[in-house]
Amino acid sequence: MPVIIHQYKTVQDYSIGMGRLRKYFQKYFSVHIILKNSQSAISESYRMIRSSLLLSTPDHPPRTILITSMKPQVGKTTTTLNLARTMAQVSNKVLIIDADMRKPRIHKVLGVANNIGLSSYLSGNIDELIIQAQPGENILIQEPPNENIHLISSGPIPPNPAELISSKRMKDLLSDMRNQYDYVFIDSPPIFSLADALILSTLTEGTIIVSRAGKTTFEGFQAGLKKLQDIQPHILGVILNAVSSRHLGKDSYYNYYEEYSKDQESRE
Repeated sequence: MPVIIHQYKTVQDYSIGMGRLRKYFQKYFSVHIILKNSQSAISESYRMIRSSLLLSTPDHPPRTILITSMKPQVGKTTTTLNLARTMAQVSNKVLIIDADMRKPRIHKVLGVANNIGLSSYLSGNIDELIIQAQPGENILIQEPPNENIHLISSGPIPPNPAELISSKRMKDLLSDMRNQYDYVFIDSPPIFSLADALILSTLTEGTIIVSRAGKTTFEGFQAGLKKLQDIQPHILGVILNAVSSRHLGKDSYYNYYEEYSKDQESRE
């Protein structure tokens, strides 16, 4: 079943309409799947998400997109990175902002420094005018090696992430980055017990919720969704990952792409 992003009004609609990403063995299911195997079913799933995003609103697709989850360790950062990479294949400029200033991870995956980042800018340790500089001259924006995306890492972990995220500087940063980039993806902490993602959802044009089969419970999802609905952000939809192929059937879309991928590998 292809990954499709929809907007739904009830918890029941969300549970029915979740996009499904194929569960891969560790060799394939990684944050680098888009780079390692572009013909895999998981890569095609991200392309389906991209198409859904591009067609998600009548006038123009959302350009500032929050990626969050109800609880940790469900594949949120993996989804952020691979979706940004997939979008960069058809767009000139894509930026990731790591707004998880509690347990940042993206800089480690991309192999870049994190001594200066979002927290540095929001706390006033970097001149406000730096965001107007070009990426090559901007100490805040990094260009990870062998990638076609740019990154604002989280920076040093601050004592007050929620206060920094709710600041005027955060609003100004998103506004300026929207003018400089075609798409901006924001990776945030989980919704459960934290205000960070809820604040960010009011500052962005759309929110995607990442869930994991066998880990995200219906009760936990319902509780987190209630928090979001209370502030009424634009929820684009849900990505459900780590779904086993045995639940999809042997004639499924994912099995088709697995066989196609194997054929391509055998020809190389």
